Amino acid sequence: MNKLYVSGLWIVKDWDKKTPEVYMKCLKNTLKMLEGQNLLFLSNANHLFEFVKQESASHKIKLITINKELQDLPAWDISIDYVNACQRMELNVSPKSSWKNYQVIKEKGIKHYFRDFDNKNVESYRSALTIWLSKIPLVSEIISKENFSDFSQYAWCDASISRFNAKRIKSDFTKQPDREFKISHYYSGMNYFTEKIIVSASYLSGDRTAWEKLFPIYKKYLLDLRKFAYAHDEETIISHCFEECHELFHLINPGQKKANAKNKNKNQ
Repeated sequence: MNKLYVSGLWIVKDWDKKTPEVYMKCLKNTLKMLEGQNLLFLSNANHLFEFVKQESASHKIKLITINKELQDLPAWDISIDYVNACQRMELNVSPKSSWKNYQVIKEKGIKHYFRDFDNKNVESYRSALTIWLSKIPLVSEIISKENFSDFSQYAWCDASISRFNAKRIKSDFTKQPDREFKISHYYSGMNYFTEKIIVSASYLSGDRTAWEKLFPIYKKYLLDLRKFAYAHDEETIISHCFEECHELFHLINPGQKKANAKNKNKNQ
C-alpha cells in the first residue's frame, strides 16, 4: 500500500490538557504502530524531531520531517474567530454548579468551554484550535505538492492516537483497508447539540479523490460556523460535512457505539 501517513505534535505554551510526559508516551506508542510505514511528521520543536527520528529508525519508518510553526498552520488566521465563537456561549454567566459534571458531559462545546477556554490563556486555546482545525487543510496542502504526488493514499493520524488502543475496536489503523473514493474513520461518540458525532478526527484516511472532495466541503463549513456561539473543533465541523455528504465516509468500527454503551453500563 503506497500510503503517506501525516502526523504532528506542537508545543503549546501554558497548555495543560495533558502533561508532556503523556504526549510523549502516546507518541512513542503511535510510532511503534507505524512500523515500516511512510510518515510525514510536522512540529515546531527540535527535540520532538530528534525523538521521532530515533524512534523511526528503530521501527524502519520512512520519515520526512517539516518544521511548521503554529502561525504557519492553515487555520491560524481563522482560529481567533473560533475563540470568539466559544466566548459567545457565555456559559460562565450561569451558576458554575450547574456544569459541575462538565468533565463527563459528552457535549463538545460545553467540554471545550470549561476545560480548555474558561478563565485560561486565550492564546493557548487559540493555538490548540489552530492544530485541530488544520488537520484536513494540511493533508490537502500536502496532496497538492509535487514531491508527494507518488502516493496513492493519504492519512492523518494524531500523534496521540495510540491512547485509544485499549478501548477502540480495530484500533490498529495500519491494518484497516481504505475504500475507494471514501474517507475511512473511527467512531467518535461525543455529542454535538446532543446528537452523536460519527466521525472521529484522530484518523482520517483515503485516496486523492476522496480528500479532494472533502476539503472544499470542510472549508465551506469552516468559514460559516465561526459566526455562531459554540466551542467548535474539527469534529463538529466535520459532522456538517458528514451530514451533507455521508456517502463520502466509511466507518471502520461500526460496532463501537454498542461497545461504548456496554462499557458505560458496566461502569455504572
